[in-house]
Amino acid sequence: MSEAQSVDMLIHEIAHSLMHREDDTTSRKAREVEAESVAYVVSSYLGIDTSSYSFGYVAGWASSKEVKELQESMSRIRNTAHDLIEKIDKKYKRNKAA
Repeated sequence: MSEAQSVDMLIHEIAHSLMHREDDTTSRKAREVEAESVAYVVSSYLGIDTSSYSFGYVAGWASSKEVKELQESMSRIRNTAHDLIEKIDKKYKRNKAA
């Protein structure tokens, strides 16, 4: 696995832990689309191009989803990606100052 794929996978799993609890009733397809979408956005922000596998992964899990279900996921994706980026930036700035 490449370094980029490792970073993507780590962010994907962090997104799951932030977004999807054991009692979550969101479908498995929605959970995978959300986690990988967050991983793609955050990786892109960090300058890591994961499009070669992220797009196929998301497309595979989203293939039978209705537009309404995808729209509902978008705010969760946006908010989680934003929160992760803020935490990374805050931690990076703190470490850089030290």
